[in-house]
Amino acid sequence: AFLKLLKDVSSIKATYNSNHTLTALYLPYFPTSNFQLLRNHMTTATIANQNSNSQRNPHAAGRDKVIETQLNSQTRKELCYLQGIDYTYSSIFAEIEPILLPNLLALTAEH
Repeated sequence: AFLKLLKDVSSIKATYNSNHTLTALYLPYFPTSNFQLLRNHMTTATIANQNSNSQRNPHAAGRDKVIETQLNSQTRKELCYLQGIDYTYSSIFAEIEPILLPNLLALTAEH
């Protein structure tokens, strides 16, 4: 539940609007590969939130999460698996208006 709150990959808009205020989350240790994967993704999300809060720029966290999750096919595939979302490579592009693609690519260049 916390992962979806921090990095909801069901859509680009959901990822961008994912929680930007949770900066620390302490989890008990469970020696399973899925737990380690889950923990790693939650840690990167809280770090993005910490960075955006220190800059007082919640839009930076949203932008960073979109770039990290939606534009990285391996990360997106892992997060879809962890969140129970059907993964297809082409589904991300179906949401994007073609006119916005240059702006999206510009965001990645800034990152």
